[in-house]
Amino acid sequence: IEKAKEYRVSGNAYAQRGDWKEAIELYSKSIGSNPNESLAYSNRALAHLKLKNYREAAEDSTESIKINPKNLKAYQRRAEACAELGEYKKAYKDLKVILDVEPNN
Repeated sequence: IEKAKEYRVSGNAYAQRGDWKEAIELYSKSIGSNPNESLAYSNRALAHLKLKNYREAAEDSTESIKINPKNLKAYQRRAEACAELGEYKKAYKDLKVILDVEPNN
């Protein structure tokens, strides 16, 4: 579990520099070390969004939500990915989840 966190934190450093491909590699290693690492899935989803890998972003967001249904960032990222894929009903449902929890968001 500690190794998974190390990989995720390293991935965050690459993400902050805009090196999304390297960030994805490190988030993938984090997930490999601990498949229940919700934040690694959510962060990898963001990296996929930045690279316009919308299907992968939606899939990673879904995995993050399965592990932690309270991760609103994962819903937001999945909504964005679904909108880019033309899946507007799915995007709407995710945005509604966010607004139900945080009406002022």
